[in-house]
Amino acid sequence: MKILRGRMVAIAAAMALASCAANGQSTSGAPTNNSKNETSAAAFAQAMIDKIENGNLVFEISGKDSVRHIQSGMICSFAKAPPRSALTRLEISRDMPIGDGVSCYYKILDIVNLAIEVSRKPGQDSAKIIADMKKDILESYTGIKPVEYQSLNNNRLGPVEVAAFILPRDDGDIKTILSTTMVGGWSIEVVAAFRLADSADPPELIMAQRMGETIAALWILPAAVSVLEASQH
Repeated sequence: MKILRGRMVAIAAAMALASCAANGQSTSGAPTNNSKNETSAAAFAQAMIDKIENGNLVFEISGKDSVRHIQSGMICSFAKAPPRSALTRLEISRDMPIGDGVSCYYKILDIVNLAIEVSRKPGQDSAKIIADMKKDILESYTGIKPVEYQSLNNNRLGPVEVAAFILPRDDGDIKTILSTTMVGGWSIEVVAAFRLADSADPPELIMAQRMGETIAALWILPAAVSVLEASQH
C-alpha cells in the first residue's frame, strides 16, 4: 500500500469526502456561518487547535474570524467563509519540523471539499510543485483525466499554477482542482474536490456547484496574500 504524505493526504481526503457527499453522507459537524455566533465559531476553532499535539505552537486565533499559522502568517478564516461553509479541521505535517507544514480543511456550500496547505520549501518554484501534484494524482487514481482550466493571476503574487482533473464514477464524476504558488520560501497548495452536477440534478444544486467551484478556484489568492503581508511586517 502506498503511504500517503503531505499533499497526497490532502488530495485523498478531499476525494474521499467528495465521494461521501455524492452518496449523501454528512462530512462535517463544524458550525457554519449560517449563525452569527462568532464566539461559538472561535471556540470551535480553538478546540481544534487544542486537540492537536503542539497545536498552540503552530496555530493561533487571529481576531474574531480566523486561525493563523504562526510561522508563515497564512490565515484560515472561519467566520468569513461563504454561507453553508465551515472550517472543519486543522492538521500539522508530521514529516516536517513542527510549524513547517500545516493544512486547513473546509466544506464549501455543503458541496466542495477543500484543503489548503502551506509548507516551507525554499528554493522551489510553483511550476515544479504543480508538476509533482499532477504526477501524484495521476499515479494514485485509475482512470482520472486532466482537463483544461483557467489560469489565475494576482499582481501581488508570483505565478499561480492551476490544474484540474475529472475522475469518472458510477455515482457521479468527481472534479478535482489543484493550485499552488510560492511566497517567500513558502509553498501554498490547494486541493478542492466535488461531485459534478448533471442535468438531472435540481437547478439549485447545479447553481451551488458552479458557485462552489468558483470560490474554490480562487481560494488560494487571499491565503497567499496573507503570507505575503506577514512577510512584510
